[in-house]
Amino acid sequence: MSGGPECGRAISVIIPCYNGEAFVADAISSVLAQELAPHEIIVIDDGSSDGSAAQVARFGEPVRLLPGPHRGIAAARNRGLAAAGGELIAWLDADDLWVPEALRVLAEALTADRLLAGVYGMVEQFSTECVAVRRQVPSERTAARRAGTMLLRRSACALVGGFDESLTLGEMIDWISRAEGEGLRLAPVERLVLRRRIHDGNTTILRRTAQADYLRLLHSGLKRKARRGEAVNAPA
Repeated sequence: MSGGPECGRAISVIIPCYNGEAFVADAISSVLAQELAPHEIIVIDDGSSDGSAAQVARFGEPVRLLPGPHRGIAAARNRGLAAAGGELIAWLDADDLWVPEALRVLAEALTADRLLAGVYGMVEQFSTECVAVRRQVPSERTAARRAGTMLLRRSACALVGGFDESLTLGEMIDWISRAEGEGLRLAPVERLVLRRRIHDGNTTILRRTAQADYLRLLHSGLKRKARRGEAVNAPA
């Protein structure tokens, strides 16, 4: 398999959406603008109470909308994965954007090395003016193992299993930790693929429940390392 059109037919793009009316159309448009067109675009409406579904419906046949009750981001990712038919899986959050070459450069890197379970590119952050005046948004591009920067083999997803639906966030961090525990390898691609939107709605990391989830992730990761016999350095 190469990075050409046949590779695009193998890619399923999954967009979880919860009350993303203001942004989801931009996210979908960035997928439709890809140099390497995917096989399918699936939007999981996680019980939105705003006009998200109507925004998605405007795109018609290129986009498949799967509505359901609100169960959280991990459950939405699992629903999308179960519905996807591609050999490669890509994720894009409803408030983020891909650059036009994102899928092409990721697919080229992944298909060039059959031993890789997945690849991840670089991310830069941006913000609307009303938010930027209240918060400093870092401008540098960094390699990041975020959902929107990654392209994964479906076989790797099957081996690792689904996302932990008990987590309110950090579900991708947990999944990557489990993937590494299985000996799977994820490689960086030194190209910008994702533009991450900073806005008031994605600052939930400050919530107490979110902090508790990250502590659980830390402890689980340490336990997995201990089971593998790796050195564990406690934070100072």
